[in-house]
Formats: sequence, structure tokens, C-alpha cells
Amino acid sequence: MRVGLSALILETNSFSPQKSDLRYFKENGFLLAGDEIVSYHHHVRNEVAGFIDTCATLGVEVYPVCAAWAVPHGPLTRITYRKIKHTILTGFIEELPRLDAFYLALHGSMVVEGLDDPEGDLMAAVRRVIGTKPLVVSLDFHGNITKAMVRHPDIIIGYNSYPHNNMYETGEKSARLLSQYWDQIPQLCRLYVKLPMVTPLERMTIDDNPPMRRLIERCDEIEKETGIVSANVFGVQPWIDVPELGSSIVLVAHRDHLEKAQAYCAKLAQDFWKARHYLQAVVQYSPEEAVKQALASGIAPVLLNEPADNVGSGATGDSVSLLRVLADVEPSVPTILTVCDPKAVDRCHRSKVGQSVELVVGGQYNPWETPMRISGVLRSLSDGVYRFRGPVQTGVTTSMGRAAVLEFKPGMYLQITELPPYTIDPEHYRCMGLMPERMKLVGIKSQGSYKASYNSIPHMMLFVDSPGLSRSDTTKVPYTKLDTSHLYPFNLKVRFRARPIMFMKNSEVNHE
Repeated sequence: MRVGLSALILETNSFSPQKSDLRYFKENGFLLAGDEIVSYHHHVRNEVAGFIDTCATLGVEVYPVCAAWAVPHGPLTRITYRKIKHTILTGFIEELPRLDAFYLALHGSMVVEGLDDPEGDLMAAVRRVIGTKPLVVSLDFHGNITKAMVRHPDIIIGYNSYPHNNMYETGEKSARLLSQYWDQIPQLCRLYVKLPMVTPLERMTIDDNPPMRRLIERCDEIEKETGIVSANVFGVQPWIDVPELGSSIVLVAHRDHLEKAQAYCAKLAQDFWKARHYLQAVVQYSPEEAVKQALASGIAPVLLNEPADNVGSGATGDSVSLLRVLADVEPSVPTILTVCDPKAVDRCHRSKVGQSVELVVGGQYNPWETPMRISGVLRSLSDGVYRFRGPVQTGVTTSMGRAAVLEFKPGMYLQITELPPYTIDPEHYRCMGLMPERMKLVGIKSQGSYKASYNSIPHMMLFVDSPGLSRSDTTKVPYTKLDTSHLYPFNLKVRFRARPIMFMKNSEVNHE
């Protein structure tokens, strides 16, 4: 068997004024073609690497076409999407007579300028090219799964993890299921339930939140049943402004086992729905209260976490609300925090290490933030390139753009970056000599992905209610395309009964 492979993985935030283009992929991720996809992924543990390695073990030949990934950001430009889509389709067309099946690694919550469902659009385009040949798609746990995204693939596999520490295993699973079922594709169907629910992500992490852990454990149990190919939970990220927004359940099953598959799908959806109030109950503190509690604690480090400014959810990473409070801390305590500000970085890189500098930082893109004036001693400069070493995106090289470290008070350091820093891995600090485990206060910006790496460091964590584009209170998200009147938590009285929709080759059937 010979399989065509492509990846386009970008989580976006509709409300970001920043746009994602080809340059952004090259600077803050990767944009690869052909054989360089395989060579790049030799020492990486993501879904693409897992798929390639498993195919080699199974004796399946992989034809790599295009692979693009970047740190979450603003909407993808239309011209960039068209170029990547054209590259994927052209590559598949050129080798179509010799390809037996196809694999797409996607995110599921990408938005393109003028296009609300680009993943659905890409799957439809690939399907038109490949005809009835098997198509397997892997998706992020936070994907916004639409009807188009369920209609066109034959097998769908989600991470079913948060933090996403099983990306490699998702690729392995995709290759294994493709090999196992490729001659049974006409007998497979997808069952899909869309929940009228968008909730914050802080309480969706799997291991430490019982409702989510039970859902994922149940998926694992269901997949052991005869005739069940995959069972997937998708807890959508809520910062994309699209009409078809909501969490979802997707099962893939053999048509001879449809009755039990429908029951499983409906039950998973109802159990997810029952957890909605739990998922909504996120405790946050004002920057002042968070710092007060952190300083009073005997634990070190204390993570001061600003989820509303989470670059991992496509926010801009330039809030300075926490910095304003920390600048007034007396006495100074060992502290590190980070902010994105290209102008301030440029000013630092035109100065010398050891020199005193005065800067205006923050609030460059965040509409709810204002810049702050700060001074200190410039301690280091960097090109901002580093490699993820934790369990998420292991081995992937990324960049913060040019970066600088400013000591704004004795022992208190501000990392300033040119590109938004993805704070899920301490390596963005460590690559500049800043060690979180040696600090009292550590500023991060993450709903939950940070746990994969930071949980190896004993710590206390407080969510800080600072302004940003990925705020936890979804009722304050400024949607313009989404009808929220029949959506939880905008309507607390909305009723829901799971009614799976079944997709087979060229068909769609509603099941009451």
C-alpha cells in the first residue's frame, strides 16, 4: 500500500488582529515539502512522525507532499491557504494512479479570511481529487468539527488528550487503522453529534478533571468493542467566530454494528452535556489578589497564569496587567514573566547587554490592554529559536522571534519577544537562561497545555483574570456570526437530546 500524506495544522483566534501567512509558518513552526518532511520528523513526536514511523513498521510506503504547522495565531490569509491547498492537491494528483490511500493531519479550529470552515473545504477538495480511495484524518481535541469535516473522510481520529501528550500515538493509530480497514472502507460509517455548548478549556484537562477523564476512559473502552473503529471527544476552543461552533462526539464504526455505535455516540454526547456546569466553573483572581496570594504562599514556584492572553489559543501574548502589579512588589522576589512586543525587542537589540534601557511594552495588539512604561538592565539577547522538550510537540523547533531579557527589579526578569511565545514548555525561558524551578513567581499564559511540562516541577498555580482574546467567560466573547440564543452558557435553559447523524459513502442520515 502507498499512502499520500499532508498536514496543515494551525489553531486560530478569529478576534486577533494578527494574520498568519507563509512567513509565519516558516518563523514560528515549519513549512515542509516532499522528503524533507520525513527527515525533519526523525526526532519529533507529533502525529506526522507517528504516522510515518508506523507505516514503515507496517511496510506501507508514504508519499509525503506538504506539512505545515505553527504556533496558534490569528486567521490564515486567503492567499496562504490557497497556496498550501494547491500544493497538497497538486501533489496528490501527480501521484494519484500509484496511491492507494491518503492521510491528512489537521487541527479542526482553523479559520481563513473569508472562509469559516477551511478544514471542511480542504477535505472536500481532497475527496474530489481522490474519488473513493480511503481518506484518514486526525484532528486536535479542540477541533470544531463540522458536518463537512465528518462527511468526507472515511476514518477520523482525535487526540482524546489534553494536554495533547499523545500526538505521536494519534499518528500511530491513524496508520494502524488505515492498514487494518483500508479494504473495508465502504462498510464504515461516521456517527456525529454536535452539542449546543461552548465552554472554557481550563477544566477540560483530562487527568485532573473527573468528568473529562471518565469520557476519555469510556472512549477507550468503546474502541475495544467489535466493529468500533474510533470514538472521539472534541471539546472545541471557543474563540473562533463561525456559525457552526460547538463541542462534538464522533464515532467511526462498521455498518454491521450500527445499533450499538449509535447508542454509544448518543450516551457519550449526553455525558459530555451533563458536565457543562462543571466545565464552566473556572476560578480566577485579579492580578493584585493573585500576586498577594502567591507571595503569602510557602510554595515555590507559583505559576501566575493568564489564560485570556494564551498564545496557545491564538491570543496576542501582550498583556501587561500582571507586570504592572509585579513592578510594585516590595521586596523583590525571584520572578520571570513574558510579553510579546516587537518594537520593544527592536529597541533592546539596538542596545548593549548590561545597559540600562527604558521601554514601552505591551498592548500593541490586545484591544483591552494599554502599554506600560518600564526600565531596567538589559541582561541578554537571543534569536528566540528553541526546541520543545516536554511531552507536547516533542522535538519540534519553534521561534519567539528575536528576544531579550530585562531585569526590571533585582532578581525580577521580563522576557520580551518579537513573536507570540507559546508558554506550554519551560524551554522558552530556559533557552535564555531563565530557570522556572529556581523562581518564586513564574508568569505563563495557558488554559491547560502547560501541565504536560510544568507538572514535572512542584508548583502552585493561580489563574489570573487579565485582559485578552481567549477569555474564560465565553459569554463575553464578541461573536458576530454565531447565533448564541440556543447555545450554552448564553442560554442556561437550553435543552439537548443527542441525535447522531450518520455519514456513509455519499450519504447522510439523521437518527432520532
